[in-house]
Amino acid sequence: MLQVIAENKYNEQINLTQNGNYALLSVGGLTPPAATINTAVIATSDGAVFNSSRLGTRNIVLTIAPLNSIETNRINLYQYFKAKQYIKLYLENNTRSVWIDGYIEKIDGDLFNNKQRLQISIICPDPYFKDTETGLYTFSNVVSLFTFPFAIEETPGIPISELGEYVEIAITNNSDDETGVLITLIANAAVTNPTIYNMTTNEHFALNISMETGDIITIDTRRGHKSVSLNRDGVITNILNNMAQGSAWLNLVVGDNIFTYTCGSGAEYINISVELQPIYEGV
Repeated sequence: MLQVIAENKYNEQINLTQNGNYALLSVGGLTPPAATINTAVIATSDGAVFNSSRLGTRNIVLTIAPLNSIETNRINLYQYFKAKQYIKLYLENNTRSVWIDGYIEKIDGDLFNNKQRLQISIICPDPYFKDTETGLYTFSNVVSLFTFPFAIEETPGIPISELGEYVEIAITNNSDDETGVLITLIANAAVTNPTIYNMTTNEHFALNISMETGDIITIDTRRGHKSVSLNRDGVITNILNNMAQGSAWLNLVVGDNIFTYTCGSGAEYINISVELQPIYEGV
């Protein structure tokens, strides 16, 4: 059973699958969208040479039948589905719970039919569905030494944990495609020139910057949201110009990715977290 909830730009929601005033007859556009394949023809060879490929926009079409007071309920739908306006759809089945942003292209239907049906066309510029749940991964250079069974002598005692010199985390990307992440760096003391590495793809993202106590740097590598900002004493500044030469917007490949980091100085005083929101081509 597919559940569909629509949310307009005022955060007003309507559940289209558990609503006695409407029957959701069909939802089109939930499978992977068509791709554009760019090729080049070579005069002396058969066929063509592949250049690139990309996914186009997604077109979701809702077919809805107003019930009971048909005219009143049809007009009530216009509150949520306004032509050219923003709409957010939440979709959930037995396997996935996702959402997607879109804009209302048109609302069409035959108002002279006793059993009215409305077709609502939604254009989604970003064709990927986003998971409603995100994964948060945190770097920690604290190595746990506490195990069961245990016994503690009065002297010299036993260590509960210790600081490690090399820190890495494994991030599993269960998306249908490569995706970016949201990286947050928090300085507990002076830190210089932090660098984040994706050892799986042999890429890194480095900043030429001196962080002060309390500084928060946010690195967004997600498609369509790429940015780097510094929050210092509540003032947010774009620090895109502080990106070091050779830096790449880190993407996660499908499957396991190994991340680590270094700093010019103060590596022990920085807290780093990586937030991943899986994306899907279809529901």
